[in-house]
Amino acid sequence: MPELNPGAFAHFLRHACTASKAHLDRKEVHHEIRKQVEKVREVAVEKKPEKNIDNEIKRLNDKIDLVLQKESMMLEKETAAISKLGSDEVRIKALVKRMKETEQQLQQARQERDMAMRQNKEDVKILMEAIGSIKSRLSKLMQEEKSREERHRIIDEKVSKAIHPSP
Repeated sequence: MPELNPGAFAHFLRHACTASKAHLDRKEVHHEIRKQVEKVREVAVEKKPEKNIDNEIKRLNDKIDLVLQKESMMLEKETAAISKLGSDEVRIKALVKRMKETEQQLQQARQERDMAMRQNKEDVKILMEAIGSIKSRLSKLMQEEKSREERHRIIDEKVSKAIHPSP
């Protein structure tokens, strides 16, 4: 069984109680109107109904006005709640859209990063090959230089022996 979110549960209970109170208020007002209509009927049946019936009809009209006023207020509250719900839905849709756009931007940034990393690896590989080639050529040049120096040394020794013969 999934765990209940206390905040969501409290929100649900608050709205359930509000709806229940609105229902009870409507029921009570309808009951009072029925009672007032019964009084009007009773007065109408009496022998001298003129004065009493006017008072009872006035009370009935007052109660009907009160009911209409309460219904109007409840309708305004319901409309406001629906409007708020609608604006919340619009806000949620906007946030979802923004989140998707951000995810797309993130995905694009990852792709660009991956492509840059591949390019960097290729560049490093090319540079390493170039460095290896340069090292190889440098090594060959150093060996050639050593062999030239060795030949120069040998030639210098021969020339010096030729100029200064040994006794």
